Amino acid sequence: MEKDKEIKQERIIGMFVINDKNEMLVCKQVTGSFLQHNAWQAPYLSYNDTANSAIARAEQYLQDIGFDGELHEAFTLYPAIPTTPSQPLHCEHIIIALTRTGSQEPTLMSCTSKWIALKKLMCDIHEQPTNYTPWFKSALEGVTLFLKRTTSRAIDDQQPFTN
Repeated sequence: MEKDKEIKQERIIGMFVINDKNEMLVCKQVTGSFLQHNAWQAPYLSYNDTANSAIARAEQYLQDIGFDGELHEAFTLYPAIPTTPSQPLHCEHIIIALTRTGSQEPTLMSCTSKWIALKKLMCDIHEQPTNYTPWFKSALEGVTLFLKRTTSRAIDDQQPFTN
């Protein structure tokens, strides 16, 4: 009985993949559980394996889609607490992957994807906010702050990134 009352926790990794052309990989989910469908967002994956770190799982995912890169665990998002025990609590690890792949298309992704320049992405979110998921817009603010603090890259800078 007590088990039924426990709040389930589902860990999610939001992968903000940024290439050396200052473009971010975004995808549009056609199916899924808790996320807004038919809106652009960063690729994400479930993470329920407590034996490995979020970074190790993200590294494996990055390799699965055909990339390698420098991974940074930027921060964790804690959305609102669920109102019923049957709703999972989503703990979202935001991981930034800096790759040197140009605009190479990812492999094995279960969504429509595209590369978009960071500056253009920020303008598009401002002009058409309903084209992006709420969690993506919320996390992107933290990602841009993280990039400004830890790399020489800025959103309005079109230069390739360096650490």
